[in-house]
Amino acid sequence: MKSSGFSLALLHPRYWLTWLGVGFLAVIAQLPYSLLMLIGKGLGHVLYRVNAKRRAIAIRNLEICFPKKSACERHKILVESFESLGIAVFETAMAWFWPAWRLRRIYSVEGLEHVRAALDKNPNLLMLGLHLTTIDIGGVFMGMEFRMGGMYRINKNAAYDWVQRWGRQSCRPDATFIPSDNVRALVKHLRLGEIFWYAPDQDHGLKGSEFVSFFGVQRAMLAATSTLAKLGKAGVVPVYTQRLSGGRGYKLTYLPALENFPSGDSLKDTQQVSDYIEAVIKLQPSQYLWVQKHFKTRPEGQPALYPARH
Repeated sequence: MKSSGFSLALLHPRYWLTWLGVGFLAVIAQLPYSLLMLIGKGLGHVLYRVNAKRRAIAIRNLEICFPKKSACERHKILVESFESLGIAVFETAMAWFWPAWRLRRIYSVEGLEHVRAALDKNPNLLMLGLHLTTIDIGGVFMGMEFRMGGMYRINKNAAYDWVQRWGRQSCRPDATFIPSDNVRALVKHLRLGEIFWYAPDQDHGLKGSEFVSFFGVQRAMLAATSTLAKLGKAGVVPVYTQRLSGGRGYKLTYLPALENFPSGDSLKDTQQVSDYIEAVIKLQPSQYLWVQKHFKTRPEGQPALYPARH
């Protein structure tokens, strides 16, 4: 779906606060990169203190996934993960409002040969990602390397929804963005030879999911990666973006295409995807979205892993 034209209805007073916030981000995004990172960390500390619900979810996730780490080690990851969330707000502003030349100065690419090798075999390609805090800026980096689209969740705030789609297409105006509930359209565009980014690592319940091992614990993960690859006749290349320490920018990494995928065994394929996601998280745990309930859906007969109040 291409970004629709701007409508005067988006200037209704109900959206004025949205436009004010967007304008603030557009202005502050012009600050030096190092300063944006510093402000982002500060915002992260504020989020850590004021959002007790998300903090509790993140604490529980880290207990589940890293039981062998000490409480101090998990607390360090926790605090850094909230810093990363704060930074992500300004990375989104950078992704939307920085010109291409400025964005190109802050990232490097590794593994482009894997994408080219996959495209030589099959022009239909699915980029397999995960929900890191670098998701928005990483998407722009990928779009600057290839004409690549993705799926998005329609926001109830029409003004923000328009800005979000406009921002994501600012450096890739010809890319296609499809609402997350329109899988048929995604399959159609894959078969037309378009490249799409897809991340299956959110808990959407039992429907369309398989229970797989994730950090040694069973979780429900969407099985759609193999389904999309099969229906879209597409190869699957894993990709992730890391925020480097010391203000050194980012590294965009492509890995070799998944072999014998899909295999015809949905559980096996979904476990392979889960293993990849787990491996990437272990590289820099603090850059993953721990504030989401990754273990919300439980296998029959197994107890809930989150307190009822959360």
